[in-house]
This record gives sequence, C-alpha cells and structure tokens, in this order.
Amino acid sequence: MEESQAGAAGAQAQAHPPARRRVALALESSGPGGAEQMLVRLGAALRKAGHEVRVVTLRPGWMTERAAAAELPVWIVPQERGLDPLWVPRFARRLRRERIGILHSHEFTLNLYGGAAAWLARVPHVATLHSALYVAQRSRRAAAYRWLLRSGQRLVAVSERLAAELAERIAVPRERIAVVHNGVPVPPVLPAGERARRRRAARRELGLPEEGALLVAVGNLYPVKDHATLLRALARLPASVRVAIAGRGSEEEPLRKLAAELGLGERLHLLGVRDDVDRILAAADLFV
Repeated sequence: MEESQAGAAGAQAQAHPPARRRVALALESSGPGGAEQMLVRLGAALRKAGHEVRVVTLRPGWMTERAAAAELPVWIVPQERGLDPLWVPRFARRLRRERIGILHSHEFTLNLYGGAAAWLARVPHVATLHSALYVAQRSRRAAAYRWLLRSGQRLVAVSERLAAELAERIAVPRERIAVVHNGVPVPPVLPAGERARRRRAARRELGLPEEGALLVAVGNLYPVKDHATLLRALARLPASVRVAIAGRGSEEEPLRKLAAELGLGERLHLLGVRDDVDRILAAADLFV
C-alpha cells in the first residue's frame, strides 16, 4: 500500500511540476563578498530549475559582473543617499510591470525598502539576514523587521544562532524566523595523488614553500571578521606555520602593522580578492 502511494505521488509530481516563477533576488551591495557570491549561485540554481531570475542591486560592481557572466539579467536601481521614500513606489511599479512572482531580498536596506515595495505591489517577499549587526545598530531597524512580519512577509536567517539572536533583538517569538543555511557546492573528493599535485602547484602560484603548515581564511578584511585574533594565534605557533587570507577591506593596513608587531615577518600572506578559492584551499592544511 505504501509503495503504491509513493508511486502515485511521484507520478503526480511529474505530471504537476512546481510552478515556475519570475524571481527577483535583491542585495544592496555589489560585493565582492559571501552574500553576493551566494546570490549569484542561487540565481543560477533557480534558473536551472526552470525559474526566471532577475538580480537587483543599487550599483554595478563585482556581483553584477558575475551575474552577467552567468547570463542572469541585472537591474540597477539606484537610491538617493539617506532616506529615499520615492524609491519604494518606483520599485513597486517595476515589480508589477515585470510581473515578478516573488522578491527575495538580502540584508537590511533591501529587506526594508524591497519589503515596502513588495507590500505595495502585493508581491510575496522573503527577507534573508546574514548578520544581526544591522539590527543591533539602531532600534528603529528592529521595529522595521517587526513591521515586515506583521505585514505577512517572511524573515529568514542563515543559521540557528543568528535566528535566535535576531528573535531576541527584534522581540519576536523564535518560531517567527525560519532558518535556511547557505548552500555551498561541494566538489568531488580527489585521489590522494591528485590532491598532492594540486597542493604543490597552488603553493608555487602563491609563492609559498612546499613544506610547512598553511592556514587559510576566506573573508573580507573587516573588524567583524576578527582576523587579528588569528594573527595572535599564529604568533603562538611554530615558525614554520603560515597564514593566508583571501579578501580585501579596511583592516589590511592594521593587520600588516599587527603582524609586524608580533614578529610574524613573511608568515602572513594577504591575497586580496580571489575568484580561485578552491585553488587556495588546495594549498592549505587547515581552513580557519
């Protein structure tokens, strides 16, 4: 009986596949960064599943270049500095005109502005948060997220810990915030010989010795990433251990200064923005 029910359900699913939607994926920043990378990958995956995708952002940059390379249509929708209430009806009209079926926004600015436009256009909206930092900065932002929930829009956090922190900060029951983890495509496991070959090649390209342990961190050089703690830990490890960090940001010079104060010399390697993180990880012994 169970097998026949499963078979009937499978046949019904094939006969009635999930409805195709026109999806707008919106993020204020155009990167480079993890949320931007995730958005482009999500857009490509949604398109592969048969949906029409639009990438929405406030300015061109790293993310829009990668979206275009992935053949995802891009909308640049600039905002005035500070408050720009007229942006909301403009974007609402575009959502209606383009017959968007669902808006999926990321981070505070387009969570709020996009959510208001979606509410005005009567378009379903999902707001994803990747950090509680924006909510912590101003109490009015907590009120904005409570409004999103009251108006029937959905809030999503990328981890259980973040969902609990957000629920506390905006004073709503934890169950009002869903959790959807960021997906990461996992490459196939390579044979040991091929891994060793790639390790040697990657270290040569990075100008690193083949011997000695290499720790790798991937993340923009911002205070919230706390790479300074990683450098202080490195100073307590044997001199043969090195650290490579892929990313860019305002903390580059402070980190170089700290490395000099700690006597790390050539043990710190700041690699800047990289599109070949898989190759950098191939050189590593430990991901931090």
